[in-house]
Amino acid sequence: YSILIARVWRVYSLVSPLVQSSRSQPLVFHLFDRLVAWDECCEPSGIDAGPPLRRQINDVHMLRLMAFVSFPSLLFLLSNSSYKNENIVIYDEAKTVGQVVCNNFESAEQAVALLIIFLYHIFLVVCAYHASELPSFLNETQLIFRASWTNLLFSTLCGMVIILNSGPNNSPTVTYFFYSVAVVFMSLNTPLHLMMPKCRLIWSGEVVQVSNLLVEDRRRRSRKNSFGSEVSSVTYGDSRCASFQGASFAGNATTPRASGDGSVRSDQEGSKSEEKSTKVVFARNHRKRNRRLRPLLVSDIKPVPREMLAKLLDTQQIVNYVSQRSINGKLISRSDWQKLKIRGAAFGLHCENLKFSWEGRPLSNARAETHDDGDDEKLAVSFGDLKARSEYISNGPDDSHDIENLNHRNTGEKKLFSW
Repeated sequence: YSILIARVWRVYSLVSPLVQSSRSQPLVFHLFDRLVAWDECCEPSGIDAGPPLRRQINDVHMLRLMAFVSFPSLLFLLSNSSYKNENIVIYDEAKTVGQVVCNNFESAEQAVALLIIFLYHIFLVVCAYHASELPSFLNETQLIFRASWTNLLFSTLCGMVIILNSGPNNSPTVTYFFYSVAVVFMSLNTPLHLMMPKCRLIWSGEVVQVSNLLVEDRRRRSRKNSFGSEVSSVTYGDSRCASFQGASFAGNATTPRASGDGSVRSDQEGSKSEEKSTKVVFARNHRKRNRRLRPLLVSDIKPVPREMLAKLLDTQQIVNYVSQRSINGKLISRSDWQKLKIRGAAFGLHCENLKFSWEGRPLSNARAETHDDGDDEKLAVSFGDLKARSEYISNGPDDSHDIENLNHRNTGEKKLFSW
């Protein structure tokens, strides 16, 4: 149990800063940090030193935590070793049949041992519950819950058999057998539940990339926290944003839609003769007015910002997938191409907010602006800009045009896809 508890703490401490926006951690894991770094708490090289993305948990920290968790069991074993397990003889009511039993079964020490095992189960379940927000492969909450419930059920059944079999008229072999089976089962059930899926994965030869796990977890979280909670209204062709409308696509009118994973998609509708603005205004209720998009400060001596790291991992997944299929000579579906285009464009928009610490001025935020209209702050995003910036990322800037001129290259340009 001490190994499993230390393992859950280590995985949570290293992975949770990548998938959780909040830097706070549960009290039990904070207590573990203090226990394993008791001699480093006043030094800058402690376990909490530096950004959470660069935390280091070495083998010494793991051994310390396992020692602290195992201390109650070791103390109980040492105290019990000095106790003399005297043999006593019990008889039936007629005192004609007797049986020699160990005094341990009649003492309170047996109850203390069972209580310690039960508390270890509870402690492991609490740690697993706090780590339930980790990616699916690293999240062992369900496995630990299943193993704990199985141990509790099996030990209860064995205990009932032992109680029913107690007495001088019953065979002591049955009691000893079920007691041994219960101990062996509880000792092996939990490790097998947790390690067998990993062993099967290793035996299969499949390569597991942690970045893919984090991307999938980010996507799952973004679907839960959809834009619907932040967007109060979506207006198409609003006259109030006419001054910000760029060139519209020729052909079928499109209806923009914001998806949960941060990307922007469009559904075709209408006829070719109909032209419609591709502007969408997200009206948000904020107290601040004229708030500019916060630039991301990138430094060569600090870790990558969390928002930038999430976009990098999200874009890396589709790029690696398309590249791997191309290298293997496999065809790439339309949806994968569209996904690559959209995520690449979204990553380009994100890069425009980058500000390097070694430069004197930040990069231009291009066409992303904020405007104040009463109590609502409205963010105008041009989907024409999104398409043009996607080409800018793929082909690089033209010699005769800078990035600002990319916004006017929507009309008359070559189609990207054959369909």
